[in-house]
Amino acid sequence: MHKPFKVEFILILIVVAFTAPMVAANTTLTNLERLQALYRETIDLVFTNIDLNGKRVQVHGSAPDSLQARLFEDQTLEFLSAQNGAMTTDTTKNYDYNFKYILIGQNIDYEKIKRRQFQRTVSVETHCQLQDQDQVVFSNIIQVSETDTIKTSNLKILEDSNYEFTTGTEKPGILEPVLVSALTGAVIYIFYSYRSQ
Repeated sequence: MHKPFKVEFILILIVVAFTAPMVAANTTLTNLERLQALYRETIDLVFTNIDLNGKRVQVHGSAPDSLQARLFEDQTLEFLSAQNGAMTTDTTKNYDYNFKYILIGQNIDYEKIKRRQFQRTVSVETHCQLQDQDQVVFSNIIQVSETDTIKTSNLKILEDSNYEFTTGTEKPGILEPVLVSALTGAVIYIFYSYRSQ
């Protein structure tokens, strides 16, 4: 004989059903947060296998006055602090590592994949060089990117109007170029077939 469902169990199901979409919506990172995560991933790649415990790192950016460079340096500072290292702007040789970076580019692209969904691709390209007192330890161009699916209704929430670089560009979907090509071909065909008669 089956026991009837308890009222508490039904209430729990109702609460989960109504709060799950809100929790899922809140877990999507904004474009600024996604860029910061990619900056951090870049820094992780540079300092892989480097013991930073108690080390001082001098940091030089390509455009120190730009907001992106300040955000990159903030992520560098957080990373070094977590590794018990320190960031310095000391221009003398009073450091263990010299870290230079150039933010080559970053893109935020939206590509429509369904009626109410976009595929968001955020990418960052950075040239990084790390050297100790004697030699270059790391020098490379690092390209990192993240792709996820977002709802059309969340598009403007992900962008921050105060920071222009968090605004993405919308790529046309597959249907639009195919449709334009087909219509152009049809117009050309009709034009030449009409002229030949």
